[in-house]
Amino acid sequence: MMKSGIIGTIWAIFYLALCVKSLSGENSTKKKKKLYLAGFYTYSDRLDATGMIPAVELAVEHVNNDSEILSGYELGVIWKNSECEASEGTWRFIEHMMEEPVKLMLLGPPCSTAAEPVAEIAHRGSLVTLSYLTSSPSLSERTRFPYFFRTFWSEAFLNPARIWLMEHFGWQRVATLSENEGLFTSSNREFLELVTNKNYTADVTAIYDKVVSDLHIENIKKNDMRIIFSDSYAGAARELFCKAYHAGLYGRGYVWILPGWFSNNWYEGTTERCPNGEIETAAKESMYITMEVEKSNDNQNEKIVSGIKVSEFDGLLREKTREIEHWPNQTLNFTFSNLEGFGYDALWAAALSLDDVAKKGTNLEDFHYTDFDTRNRIYNALSTVRFSGVTGNVSFEAGDRIGRIRIQQLQGNEKKLIVTLDTMDDGSLVPKFSGNEFTWPDGVVPLDRTPAIEEGVSVGAFLFMVIPAAIGLVLAVGFLIFNIVARNHRFVKLSSPRLNNLIIIGTILIFISIFIIGTEISGSGGRKFSAFCMTRIWLIAVGFVLSFGGFFSKTWRVYKITSYTKVKSEKLKDRALFVRVGVLLLLECIILMAWQLIDPLQYDRLDLDFGHYVVTCKCKFFSAWTGFMMAYNGIILIFGVFLAWRTKNVTIAALNDSRLIGVCIYNTTILCVVAIGVSFAVPDQPAFSYLFTSSIMNFCAIFTLITIFLPKVVFVIKFPHAGRQECMRITPQVTPDTSGNNHEGAPAKAEEGQPRRKSIVVTLRRHWAIFVGFDKNGALQEGAPAKEISISSPSAMSVNTTALVL
Repeated sequence: MMKSGIIGTIWAIFYLALCVKSLSGENSTKKKKKLYLAGFYTYSDRLDATGMIPAVELAVEHVNNDSEILSGYELGVIWKNSECEASEGTWRFIEHMMEEPVKLMLLGPPCSTAAEPVAEIAHRGSLVTLSYLTSSPSLSERTRFPYFFRTFWSEAFLNPARIWLMEHFGWQRVATLSENEGLFTSSNREFLELVTNKNYTADVTAIYDKVVSDLHIENIKKNDMRIIFSDSYAGAARELFCKAYHAGLYGRGYVWILPGWFSNNWYEGTTERCPNGEIETAAKESMYITMEVEKSNDNQNEKIVSGIKVSEFDGLLREKTREIEHWPNQTLNFTFSNLEGFGYDALWAAALSLDDVAKKGTNLEDFHYTDFDTRNRIYNALSTVRFSGVTGNVSFEAGDRIGRIRIQQLQGNEKKLIVTLDTMDDGSLVPKFSGNEFTWPDGVVPLDRTPAIEEGVSVGAFLFMVIPAAIGLVLAVGFLIFNIVARNHRFVKLSSPRLNNLIIIGTILIFISIFIIGTEISGSGGRKFSAFCMTRIWLIAVGFVLSFGGFFSKTWRVYKITSYTKVKSEKLKDRALFVRVGVLLLLECIILMAWQLIDPLQYDRLDLDFGHYVVTCKCKFFSAWTGFMMAYNGIILIFGVFLAWRTKNVTIAALNDSRLIGVCIYNTTILCVVAIGVSFAVPDQPAFSYLFTSSIMNFCAIFTLITIFLPKVVFVIKFPHAGRQECMRITPQVTPDTSGNNHEGAPAKAEEGQPRRKSIVVTLRRHWAIFVGFDKNGALQEGAPAKEISISSPSAMSVNTTALVL
C-alpha cells in the first residue's frame, strides 16, 4: 500500500510538472510574439550581395538575445532574391505582400535598380523601406520615395565635401566627367546644382559611355580646366587617364578627384593605347585626391549597440555563416565584400525603431497593410534613431545616412588620409585633419586655371609712344601760345588764327587719347573703367573734327574765292566758318551721344590660350557703330581732299595753307585706312595694335602741326615787323605777270587748255594786292586798311569775302 502511495505521489508530481511545463510554454508563447521583416538580397551577374544574409541574421540573433529590445517579441526575416532587376524586385515585393506572415518593414533591396520601383509603391501598403546597400542619389527624392531609408551613403552625400574642398583651396572653376550610369549621373547633376548655387562654374561637363571621347579631353584642355572631378568605375578611369596622359592633363598644375572605393592598384591596368605604364604615370604624378564615406568604425575596441566590440564582428560573422550553411534547403554560396556591416546596422536600425514604437503603446502584432498610423510611427522613430554600429555612427537625415567622409591623397605608392569631415545635424561639415598634409608636384597648390596673364603693352613700349605724344603735346601748346601771342602779326592774322586754334586743340585731344589708350592697355593706370572705352572714342572723334573741320573751313574759303560758279555775293567771315565747324562737331556729338546712351562700350575680356587674355572694348553692335563713324568722318576727309585738290594751284602763302593742308589730308587719309585695317585684323595683339595706331596718330598730328605752323613761326621770326608786301608774296613758278612775261621758273607759255588756270592766278593776285593795300598798278597804298572787298573774275563771278584780319 505504501508502494502504491509512493507511485501515486510520483505520478502526481510528474503530472504537476507536465502542467507547469505546459503553462510555461503557453506563457512563453504569449511573451515572445513573432515579428517579421521582408528581406531582399541580390544574387546576379550585376551584384552579389549574398553575404548580407549572415550579417543580418547575426543582428537578428543579437536583437532577440537583448531583453531590452523588443521585449515580448521575437524578430525574424524572410528572404527573397531581387536579382538587381526592377521587374524581379517588384515581383518579390508582391509575393511578400501576398504570403503569410505579415511583414512590418522592408529590408532592402540592396540594388538601386530594384529598390526604386519597390520603394516607390511600398509606402502605399503601409511599409517603410530600409535598404542597406543602395547609393543612387535618385532615392533621396522625398517626393518619389517619402518612406525610404538607407544605411549606405548616397553618392550625392559626397557633393558637400566636394564643395568644401573647392572652398578650402579657393577653386571656383571645375570640370566634371561622369560615366553614363545612373549612380554617377544623378550625383553629378546634384553637384552641378551646388556649384551653381555657390556662384562657381563648371565650364566643362561631360557624360560618356565606358570610354571618354577625345572631344571631351580637348574641351578640358582648350578651356584650361585644372580641377577635374571624375565619377566612374575603375575600368573607365583607366581609359580616362590614358587619354589624359597623351593630352598632358596630369602632373603639375592639375588635380583629379576620384571615387575612394577603387582598389589601391587600379591604375596598374593597361589599355591598347597605354600598354607601358602610362596610366600609372599619369595617376601618380597627378597625386589624385579620393573621397569616400567611412565604411567601418575606426575604434576597433569600441562597444557598439549590440554590446560587442567592432573587432569581434568579423569572427562572429564567420561563425554565423557556418551556422546558416547548415540550414535546411540552404543552397547559396555566400560572397562577402567588406560591406556586410551595413546590413548588420540596418537590422539594428529597424529593431530600434520598432522597439520605440512598441514602447509607446503600439501593438506591433496587430499591424496590417492598411495601418498607416503604425507606418507613420515607424517612420518617425526611424528618422530619430541614433546608435554606434559596425559602420560607425548611424543616423538619418531625410532618409539618407549621415556619416563621416574621408579625403585621401595618393602620395607615392599609397593613399594617405588627410582629413575627415563629420556631418552635423544642420548639414554643415566639421573637418578633422589627420596630421598629414596635401602635397603637390611643385609644392604649390594648383590654381583652377592657368594664372591670368593680360596681354598688354609693356611699360617700355608705353613710354616709347607716350614720349612722342608728350613732345607733340608740348609742341601743340607752344604753337597755341604762339598763335595767341602773334595773333596781331599780319602774316598770322591773315591765316585765320581762330581756325588755327581749333586745329591745335584738335591735335591736343589726339595726343591725350594716346595717353589714355596706353594707360588702359598697359595696366599702368591701375583699375580699369568702362568709361575709358567711350572717353577715348570721344577724344579721337572730337579731335579729328576740330582739326579737319578747321582745315575744311580754311580750304572752303579759298575754294569759294577762286570758284567761277555764278553765285550771289556772300560774306565769308570767321563766324560763318566757325558755324560750319560747329555743324560738323554737332553731328559728330549726336552720333557719339546716341552710341553712349544706346549701346555703350564696355570692357570685354578675350581669353587666349593657356591663361593669356586681352582686354578690349566691346558692345553689342560695335561693327555697326564704328562703320557709321568711319562713314561720316570718311565723308569729311573725302570732301577735304576734293577741296584741297581744287585749290592746289593757289600759292599765295598768306592767303591759305591749301597745298599744305592737302598734304596733311592725303597722309591722314591713307594712314587712317591702314590703321583701321590693322586694328580689325589683330584684335588679340594689343601691343602691336597700340604701337602701330599710336605711331600713326603721333605722326599725323605732329606732321600737321609742323607743316601748318612751323612756316608761320619761321616767317614771324624772320619778319617780326613784316608789312603788306612781304605778306602777299606769291610762289614764282606759278605766278605769271599781267603782261604775259614769266617770272623766273615759270613756263614760257601757258599750255593750251589752261587759260582758266592763268586767269585764276592773275585775278587772285590783282584783287589780293588791292586787299592788302596796293593799287591796281601794284603801288603800295600806305596806311590802307584791310577791308571787305569784292573780287571779280573775268567771267563776271562776284564773291564777297572779308578780310581775314578780324
